[in-house]
Amino acid sequence: MVVSFGCQDEAMQFFQKRHFKIDKTEHNLLAEIIAEARWCFDCRLDDPYLQNMPLKNPDKFGAQQMIRLHLEHLLIHLIRRYSRPSSSTEPASPEPLKSTKEKNDMETLRQIIEYLEVHLNGHVTIEQICRDNIIGRSQLQKLFKERCGLGIIEYFSHMKINAAKEMIRTGRMNFTQISEHLGYTSIHYFSRQFKKTTGMTPSEYASSIKAMAEARFNGEP
Repeated sequence: MVVSFGCQDEAMQFFQKRHFKIDKTEHNLLAEIIAEARWCFDCRLDDPYLQNMPLKNPDKFGAQQMIRLHLEHLLIHLIRRYSRPSSSTEPASPEPLKSTKEKNDMETLRQIIEYLEVHLNGHVTIEQICRDNIIGRSQLQKLFKERCGLGIIEYFSHMKINAAKEMIRTGRMNFTQISEHLGYTSIHYFSRQFKKTTGMTPSEYASSIKAMAEARFNGEP
């Protein structure tokens, strides 16, 4: 990926004629920049010869500001990390390596779940998730299997069904509207997925919610 920007601050001299190997935090910040750019610019982001990047109209509120904030965070983090004393003079980290990896895994998991929440009303592929979050396919699958016990697509399907259940409980949409809102190709496919996950059809689930509400109203245990 190529990111170009203008900055006249003297601190930028730190980056002249230098190469850096990014850590997990910087990796995630780059992913955040890409995610915000997809909300902000109405063009491809994988063309290094692009001369003009037209803005989307309207773009997601604050997308341009978030790109700047993430970029500044990235640059500051690099300067701080590469300005530290050499490892021979640094005190030993109080956090064991396993805890550091676990922390990084949880941060990556949080980031991807937030990404899935944003795309809850549409369709995503594993390739798209990997590309937008800068993560390998095998690493992504392993992360969700270990932390969630599900594959990434199965987890996304469960997220959709949980959202559907909440919509059914509120009663603001009928099943067809819920199906369309969550990006299902048809009401029939939505019903099959709902029953596969919950063991009930949407109608059966709605009836069970109504029955429980009536029982509470009547003071039944």
